Amino acid sequence: MRTDKIYWLDKSHGNTFEKQFLQQAEDFIAHLNMTCYAGINDYEFHYAVYEEGSFYKRHKDQFKTDSNRKYSLITYLNDNWLQTDGGQLDVYREETVQHILPHAQTAVFFRSDETEHEVTPANRSRMSISGWLNRTWSKQEHKLNQPDLNDNNFVFTNRKCNLMVYKICQVYFYEHQETVNSVYAFY
Repeated sequence: MRTDKIYWLDKSHGNTFEKQFLQQAEDFIAHLNMTCYAGINDYEFHYAVYEEGSFYKRHKDQFKTDSNRKYSLITYLNDNWLQTDGGQLDVYREETVQHILPHAQTAVFFRSDETEHEVTPANRSRMSISGWLNRTWSKQEHKLNQPDLNDNNFVFTNRKCNLMVYKICQVYFYEHQETVNSVYAFY
């Protein structure tokens, strides 16, 4: 399924760069929650290193038994990446595939439960920070907050909110170009 190596980010590591990244993630989450009421209350991020020949087969980021992951966020850390270097992210949306090269200062944002994607075999070592914006509930809260998926108003509102989240994501990263130059947001 996957052949990359990962290392979890944690503020307790004392690494200045990790702390800065996690602070930016927290600022972004606060912005999403304030502007779209996304309800994100947790996150998890790790470094992902794909050595030559490494890949990650087509998948979704949400586990079948755990629906906490709402959005996936990938930030690439590779300078001078060429198409011949492989290791691109392929994002599957309906009948199309978007191929994204893992250039430094590129961010990719998508729904964890809906978006299938894969990493093609890398022809040289490649690195990213990948993670998920989560909405965690207690068992009681989870039962109380289950939407009626047969309710057309819920489906319409949910799609509308997803579109708003992605627009906010693009605007937020556009305003923070010192860290991200390119944003791919899928809804």
